[in-house]
Amino acid sequence: MKKIIILLFLIMCINKAYAQGQLKFNSTSIDFGTIDKSEPFLRATFSFCNIGNAPIEIDKTVASTSDIRTEYPKVYIQPNEKGEIKVEYFIQSSYPGRFRKTIKIITSNQDAINLQIAGNISDNPPAKQKRLEDGITWYRIYNEGKYGALNSEERQIIKPDYISLFYSLDNFVGIKKDSVFLFNSEGKQFRDIKCTYFEEFHGVYKAQNNNKYFALFDKKGKSLIPFERMYLLIDKEEHKDLGNYYYVKTNNYWALCNSSGDEVFRFNKPFKPYYKKERFVIRTSDESQEGEHIIVHTFYDINGKNLGYVKGDKSLIVTVDDNGDIIYYDVLSIALFYSDSNKYKEITGSDSPIKVIGNIQQLTTTSKNPLEE
Repeated sequence: MKKIIILLFLIMCINKAYAQGQLKFNSTSIDFGTIDKSEPFLRATFSFCNIGNAPIEIDKTVASTSDIRTEYPKVYIQPNEKGEIKVEYFIQSSYPGRFRKTIKIITSNQDAINLQIAGNISDNPPAKQKRLEDGITWYRIYNEGKYGALNSEERQIIKPDYISLFYSLDNFVGIKKDSVFLFNSEGKQFRDIKCTYFEEFHGVYKAQNNNKYFALFDKKGKSLIPFERMYLLIDKEEHKDLGNYYYVKTNNYWALCNSSGDEVFRFNKPFKPYYKKERFVIRTSDESQEGEHIIVHTFYDINGKNLGYVKGDKSLIVTVDDNGDIIYYDVLSIALFYSDSNKYKEITGSDSPIKVIGNIQQLTTTSKNPLEE
């Protein structure tokens, strides 16, 4: 059996070069030229086609600033299938001058692809702008290197005292060297936050302090995740039925937080959360001791129960489909898994998705959704 596995692995390595998805973009760079800040967002669309001979999945996008949001297909892209990645860049918090931002596309079986947007943000004060939420016009004024604001009647509501000023989440945001000040739409200050970095982050505010720890605040300035948690990373996960939750990291563990900022799951290494069929399942990945080309994907429920694992080549695609089935896709791959009965099964040679562990609804407990408890 061992010789057969080794032989199949060698065949798999040879065939990888001939069966692989590949995204080809019409263009990987867009230059907007000179831009004023009358509109809150810049929007760009990058079109692509899978020119490979196997399906490919976009795992995630990583932007050089969290002022950039992306939309991309969340399903496998079949050979010859076309698609789009939409990019939205919030520019009103950006400084004047030349900008160049990168969006890295991480796929299941292709080297990372870098997309780029560029342009030049002008600053000819007073700059006429539109408020993001209600579209009302306001004017940004400039005096000796500091910014303030006028309302739509051109009456001063915020004196020029800030190195940057923008409007977000129904508030004016004034930034100084080590503090941020929140004003309501009439220019009345109601909150100040000691921090070195501050931005609008998917419907809330994200800040970083001198110790490099991150925190989240709602649009009223209330703390959702305090600096005292000592999070070195806060990223957002989103599900159409669940809403927002946050993936966080400390020096000692990784965790999942609900929309109120409460931790609902901790793990001692990076993981990927899936939410399907009213259940959570957690996937972690480790290199196998059997060889540098083998990786093991292990699945847990939200309570830490080990559901099983899938083992194969590093390019093995392992995911959870819309039906809640844990599946893999590969060509001439090797996968071993176990079920609740601990019976091992060997799977070799596949050119279509195969369910290797089971359905989340069957494998996890019937307890309530932990993010709603």
